[in-house]
Amino acid sequence: PGDSPDIPSFLATVSIDYLEDTTWSLELCIHETLCMTFTGTFIRQNIGDDIVISGRRIKHGTFLMFSPGDLHFNPTIFPNPDIFDPTKFTF
Repeated sequence: PGDSPDIPSFLATVSIDYLEDTTWSLELCIHETLCMTFTGTFIRQNIGDDIVISGRRIKHGTFLMFSPGDLHFNPTIFPNPDIFDPTKFTF
C-alpha cells in the first residue's frame, strides 16, 4: 500500500548509539541463548606467557582447550545454571 512505512529507509536513520541504548535486553537474551545452546563447543588457545592454574604451571606455547559449558553450567559461579536468566550477565 502507498502509506506503508519504508522500514529499511527508516532503520537507516536510526543511530547505532540509539540501538545500543534501547536494545540492551535483546543482547542479554542472545548472549544467554548462546551460552545455553553451544555447550559442546571448545575454545582452544596456545598459551602466550606461562600461567598457573590451580597450582599447576602451564608453559608458554602449550595448547589449551576450554569448554565454556563447564563455566556456564557451574552452580558455584552461576546459581541455577539451568534456568534461562539473561540478567546473570549484568553483575
